[in-house]
Amino acid sequence: MVSKSVTVNSNDPESSSVKLTIAGEVIEEVSVNPRLLSFGIIRKGDSSTRSVEVKTIPELKIKVKKVESPNPYISFTDNKADKDGTNRFQVTFSNYEYIGKFTGVIFIYTSSNRQERLDIPFSGEVIGDITFYPEIVSFGQITQEQDANKSVILNIVNNDVKIEKIEVDPDTINYTISELNNASKKINITLGKESTVGKITGSLKIYTNSTIQPIIQIPISGEVRN
Repeated sequence: MVSKSVTVNSNDPESSSVKLTIAGEVIEEVSVNPRLLSFGIIRKGDSSTRSVEVKTIPELKIKVKKVESPNPYISFTDNKADKDGTNRFQVTFSNYEYIGKFTGVIFIYTSSNRQERLDIPFSGEVIGDITFYPEIVSFGQITQEQDANKSVILNIVNNDVKIEKIEVDPDTINYTISELNNASKKINITLGKESTVGKITGSLKIYTNSTIQPIIQIPISGEVRN
């Protein structure tokens, strides 16, 4: 809603001026719902489909000319227009080759002179057989006398996947593993007192029988100060 006040002067001795308020509403010729598209969490190899509505003012007879995305993993189906000026179509994210978070944008082109193109950002995450947090283990800056402990949480999504071996580099870093529940494990990482002064650069390698995640490598960093 937009409003504006206007003062009108007159020769009326009892009311020399009158204040008028003019109000109006700005309406979009074209609107989209949702304005931000989330595909959520997707298992690798699966797909996720969401619905998008594009509404126009029927009297203006605006058409949706084209819907596209530069992202090669996005496809569109069922672009149908109703009599009330609403276009509905399905957006599918599929065949993603990687594991991790993704983002992108969808472009909607219309015949409107004021809104020739509308952008819809999208996001989501593709997960494999195992998810883990954090993605990087950092001890920060510590002294040789400090107790330095960190942990990594593993969530096993595929019940057939097993952890076969764990390796830690450098050898001044130790680890223990424990079960939180049937699907989650906790790896405790400890920096040994024999660590020398300097930067820590290493990794935690988790070997599994998963075909899509045979090795999970988590970088380890930090610095030991005197």
